[in-house]
Amino acid sequence: MNEAKGTIGYEAKRVHEMGGGIVVVDDGKTVVEIPLPFTGMMTTGHSFDTAVRFHDELLALLQERGFPFHDILYTLLFLTCDFLPGLRLIPYGLYDVKRAEIVLPAEGLEEKAVK
Repeated sequence: MNEAKGTIGYEAKRVHEMGGGIVVVDDGKTVVEIPLPFTGMMTTGHSFDTAVRFHDELLALLQERGFPFHDILYTLLFLTCDFLPGLRLIPYGLYDVKRAEIVLPAEGLEEKAVK
């Protein structure tokens, strides 16, 4: 997996290092990192304001880049629903539901040994 900054491999590795979350890299620059360490899906911040800030920051960033919707949650949830038509992310890779085939197989993150 290519782990150069700005690739999906880099972003996946950063999410893994954070213990879950969201990373957006644009033009080789990390523009947002949202750690979600609680089960890989939730913040451990002591305030609901932290979650609201994360949401607002991510939504604004995505809308600046052409995201047409107002609810990120449903987009992220539906991305993995392999019973809906279209391309979906599943544990085995990028899956085309209509053709019932893996378009791009999943790749594992290689852990590098630290000496």
